[in-house]
Amino acid sequence: MFMNKSILMLLAQFSVPKTWMVSSLILGLLSSTSTHAIAIPLTVPLITQASSTATPNTVTQKLVGAWQGTDQLSDASITLIFTTDGKLHIFYPSFSTPSDAIEEAEYQINSTTQPMQLDVVLDGDTTLTIFEFTADGQLRIEGGTIGPGQFRPSAFTPDAILFQPISDPSQLAEIERQLTAKRSATEAKQYLGSMSRAQQAYRLEYPNFATTIEELGIGLNSETENYRYQILPQGDRTQSVIITAQAKNPDLKSYTAAVFVVKIDDYDTTIATICESEQPSSIPPAIPISPKNNESDIQCAPGSQPIE
Repeated sequence: MFMNKSILMLLAQFSVPKTWMVSSLILGLLSSTSTHAIAIPLTVPLITQASSTATPNTVTQKLVGAWQGTDQLSDASITLIFTTDGKLHIFYPSFSTPSDAIEEAEYQINSTTQPMQLDVVLDGDTTLTIFEFTADGQLRIEGGTIGPGQFRPSAFTPDAILFQPISDPSQLAEIERQLTAKRSATEAKQYLGSMSRAQQAYRLEYPNFATTIEELGIGLNSETENYRYQILPQGDRTQSVIITAQAKNPDLKSYTAAVFVVKIDDYDTTIATICESEQPSSIPPAIPISPKNNESDIQCAPGSQPIE
């Protein structure tokens, strides 16, 4: 029940459960999704023209920071944040929900070639492309029809995207806010996933589910900076248990996990799912609907959806 997007065609084939399609550079990079904790400096360095004798360190120093561009075909705004530890955060300012607005990838560069090479890895898929710094300090990344498993382009085309360095404090503050929200949502999903699995293991050993987080013995706190976690026993505690993550920040969604005992092929087994509120909310979703007639799917209540 727990489910789990590339930037160029990694930035061109964004898996779009959203309202618009991104093409060109974006679609290639966004074909799979991963979740990583985010802790990055947002200081944007002074960008100068790269020379043919640039060393890897000086190119990395120029690349690190926040860059903003516009996809030519979709007219969608895209922000790229390169960090010193090889992380690339892809930010879509037009998305209203922070947890939907960020993709995280890893990157490597080779600055000894002309043009310079950029490899982006997202959820195990690698996209090979090229980049350069223009004379006026912009970052050019080739898009076109590149994607995971395709050959690296050897020259820039009209599909390349130009990115401007971001130095406006209010823009950087908004990006940092979105990144923090993404990290916090990831924490809630990981907490509820761990507690749900622990409840399933507990129910195998005992005739009932645990009633407290401490009873699970997995070393998780009941409250963090952004969430309050609670186990809600159900009935006689033998058939189901509910676990909630209540957001303390107005930018965050809340979550409800459910573990049910069901009979499959005449054997009792446990199944679990996590539902998230469709919009940021300080109220966890209502209790999910338990499976009926030997079904194995748990339905999230109205106003919530299963996490992917």
